[in-house]
Amino acid sequence: MNYKEAVAYLESFPPMKEKPSLQRIKLFFEESGDPQNSIDTIHVGGTNGKGSTALTVEALIRALGLKTGRFTGPHMFTWRERIAINGETISEADFGRLAGEIKILSEQFGAKHPELGVLSWFEVLTAMAFFKFKEENIDVAVMEVGLGGRFDATNAADRVIGTIITNIDLEHTHILGDTVEKIAFEKAGIMKAGVKVTTGARGDALEELRRQAALKNTELVEASETFTSDSPFISCKEEILADLALVGPHQRTNSLLALTMLAQAKRFQAARFADAAAIDRMRKALASLIWPGRFQLVEDKQLILDVAHNPASAKVLRRALDQFSSGNYLFVVGFFRSKDVPGFLENLLRKGDRVIACNLNTRRKFYRAREIKAICQDLSIECSTARDVILGMRQAARLHAPGQYTVATGSFEVVRSTMRYLGWHPDVVARTFNNSPVTDPRGVKG
Repeated sequence: MNYKEAVAYLESFPPMKEKPSLQRIKLFFEESGDPQNSIDTIHVGGTNGKGSTALTVEALIRALGLKTGRFTGPHMFTWRERIAINGETISEADFGRLAGEIKILSEQFGAKHPELGVLSWFEVLTAMAFFKFKEENIDVAVMEVGLGGRFDATNAADRVIGTIITNIDLEHTHILGDTVEKIAFEKAGIMKAGVKVTTGARGDALEELRRQAALKNTELVEASETFTSDSPFISCKEEILADLALVGPHQRTNSLLALTMLAQAKRFQAARFADAAAIDRMRKALASLIWPGRFQLVEDKQLILDVAHNPASAKVLRRALDQFSSGNYLFVVGFFRSKDVPGFLENLLRKGDRVIACNLNTRRKFYRAREIKAICQDLSIECSTARDVILGMRQAARLHAPGQYTVATGSFEVVRSTMRYLGWHPDVVARTFNNSPVTDPRGVKG
């Protein structure tokens, strides 16, 4: 199977309507030699910041001289962005080969177990990642949860050495539950007995995590600025975080989560991980991190790209914007139908801001621009509409005041379309997931 065939295969899956369960993926792995249990794994769940935290953890571990695998999602342009070895996204050839292998095994499994059927698209991707990690003989895998936690395919891994639950807020309420406590219960499903869990959760969600940690016989560690430890990952945190490349106060929080987890995990307690050279390598690793679409500043266009898409992430984005500039912003937005758009806009917008509401070029259901405009009017925010994001960006170029920044946000699709508007080449954007310096995403590497 080549890469194009692999993409067509993954995109051919119908929406999943079956009851969530780990039974199928666990049995599939068992009959395939349990590749997920041949690797030390760090599991990252939560509502927001999972991808940034996973990226940070992986970069820090790589800086310590260990070979890493990383599994994250969703992707910006190419499916292969989701799987990386030592920070390098896997090749199209490898992606196609792995997809072909898993497809054959999945079909054989479905024929053998008709009551369970073939793997889902996310189970296929998870299997591809673990098969590749075993093949590469990596030291540590960093796995980002896809949805929830308890029944997520990544939770089939038993050889977990560290767990992070970033934060918890309302999301996917039709699947995970309509309260933060119910969602916390689902996300706590990735806890493993005896494996310390690091979290940035607060309030009722934190209380539920504490209850679940006690039931699962594990310790819950709260990451914060005041957390103390003899570990050099904490005692030297200011040195490690001195040149943090990812922008916004939330990225410091994500980095503290990563460092606190490393301070707890037995795998990283060796003296060679604590010397001055290791600390300096960790600082340099965080100074060079690139994570496209996460408060990504395009200075020459006075533009900020951010994939915030729920009310909690809108609040985080607004906090970062207020820290960045005290002025008003021009927002180019678009939303999928499943999102809480009134809650998102209420948390994001301030008096004096302006919005350009866009339709999305996608097969998925989305909010029409006119519907978004009506919500903005209820909030007394000036709003115009555009047939798509590219037309919205052209409108923004005409409307934005001198010195004013435009913010493209609301979904991955808005950010993706904005990158196309800027002329950024998908292959070069994909290379930034390798943390390679890119000065001009139209094709010139720095």
